Amino acid sequence: MLFVHHRFDGCRETPYAGVKGFSSQFSLIMVSGGRPAASGECDPYSAHGFYGVEAPVVDAIMHWVRQEAYPTEITVPAKGN
Repeated sequence: MLFVHHRFDGCRETPYAGVKGFSSQFSLIMVSGGRPAASGECDPYSAHGFYGVEAPVVDAIMHWVRQEAYPTEITVPAKGN
């Protein structure tokens, strides 16, 4: 099982601390950076939806699915709206 989580996901249903505890049992890709939220914290145009870092996140997931080497951390500089 793969977990992909943005460090600054503000959604109270999916806190960073909760998923970090699973990292010893499951594959985990941590994400940071992207665009400032243009929607609510639990909506797609925020860190919860990997807003502004979609392409590198999808690329990493595809590598995991193919059982290829994948990054465990994705850091993209913060972008303006």
